[in-house]
Formats: sequence, structure tokens, C-alpha cells
Amino acid sequence: MELNEMQRKMLKERQLKLLEEFIAFCEKHGMEYWMIGGSLLGAVRHRGMIPWDDDIDVCMPRKDYDRLVSRADQLGKNRFLQCFETEPESGMLFAKLMDTGTVYVETSRRKMNIHHCVFIDIFPLDDYPQGLISRTLRTLRDLFVKLRLRCLYTPAPERQLLRAMAVRHLCELSKLLHSDVTEMCLRHRAYLRQPCCSEYMYLFAGAYGRKDVYRREWFAGTLTVRYEHLTVRIPAGYDALLKQVYGEYMKYPAECMRKGHHDAQEFRINA
Repeated sequence: MELNEMQRKMLKERQLKLLEEFIAFCEKHGMEYWMIGGSLLGAVRHRGMIPWDDDIDVCMPRKDYDRLVSRADQLGKNRFLQCFETEPESGMLFAKLMDTGTVYVETSRRKMNIHHCVFIDIFPLDDYPQGLISRTLRTLRDLFVKLRLRCLYTPAPERQLLRAMAVRHLCELSKLLHSDVTEMCLRHRAYLRQPCCSEYMYLFAGAYGRKDVYRREWFAGTLTVRYEHLTVRIPAGYDALLKQVYGEYMKYPAECMRKGHHDAQEFRINA
């Protein structure tokens, strides 16, 4: 389903309202956060959402993320924090702050018996090991957890046959390694929480793989910038971070690449 112009406008308004409330909640409770991913790029390059983007991403230090989850019942009317702790069936090791006055069914999650609402994504930022052996083991462990969680979703058709076959076989292997998804999530959440003395941090649930391993120094300071009508926080090392993820990030992508990455099966506003 492709949203029309009016639907995209309504979606954006609801997402920005969620972000506004999230920021106010963080400020009230002394929690740190930063814009991340495409939302960080939007804050720097567009001073708002990327015109063709369809979501908002923020990240938090693990300790503040856990505090947010522990206060999930304080987020207000028509708000639900979807995460492993509040809805284990979601199979998520990050969170979505949801507007329960809406229906927004992502195509890949349409068969899951969970909340389907307009949301913003909230990612915990964890310590990441520095040694080669430790990093290799971490990468392999993360890979099979992500593959097992992928099995919960309705996959989009792969354009490349060999890639599709490889992913399917790896997913089957992940099921043998992790037959109980809930137990796997509990173990991996505890694993991610383990502190380590390292100059690196990691967004486990990020979309860019190894590019989501960041230098800790990039988050040592915070800047504020305009984002639509809001004022948001970004990491002081945003330039190095964006170059790592996007390369020449101030350069616009080709027209054919200017599209969102959430395919909606259904979208409506109820309240």
C-alpha cells in the first residue's frame, strides 16, 4: 500500500507528536537521547524529516533506555511502549513508542498478534568490545539472534536468488540454535547489557551492520538543532558518524533511491 499525500502528512504529524512527547519525557526524568540514523541525517541536512522518509529514529544510552522501559506505564493516554518487556511476542530488542489512537500495519509484521500503530523507534546504545576475537564472537552471536528474530516476520521477496537461498538456510540454522525465542531474547538482552571498557558503542538493532559500531567519543558531547518545529539533541561527533554510515551525506541520493523503507499494509487514524 502506497500512502497518498494526505496520509503521509497525517503520519508525519503523528510521528512528530510522539517525538515531542518523548523529548519532554526525557527532559522531565533526566534521560539522555540523540537522533540517529536517517533522523540524524534529516536533522543535519534538512533541519527536519527527510522529505521521503517515513519514520523517526532516536537512540539512548542503555541505562536510560532501561529507565524508559521501567516507566512505560507513565507515558500517557493513547501511548504504548512496544518492546520485549511489554510485548514479548513482538520479538524486539529495541522499542517503539506507539500512538494507540492509530492503526499502522507494517507489511512484514502483518501476521503478528501485536500492537500495530504509528510509532517512533527507540534504540538502546550498548558497549561494544574492542579486541578482535571478542568482536568476532559478538558479531556471530548477534547475527544468529537477528536471523532468528527475522523468522518471526513475513519476509519481503528477495531480488537475488543466491541471497534468498542463503538467508533461508541461515534462518533455519538459527531456529536450531535458538528454538525458544523468548529465552533467546532474555539471554541476549543480558549479554548486550554487559559493560566493557572500550572506546566503541553499538546499535544492535540498527539497520547498517558494522557501520552501527560507533566511537564513544562521538557521543561525549551533545548539540541541539532544529528538527521541523522541535529542538532535538544530536551527538557532537555527528559529522564522523554520518560519514561512516552514509559517506558524502550532504549529497542527495538519486531520485530512484528517494523512498521510505516501511511498507504499510494499512493506515488509519481512530482518535
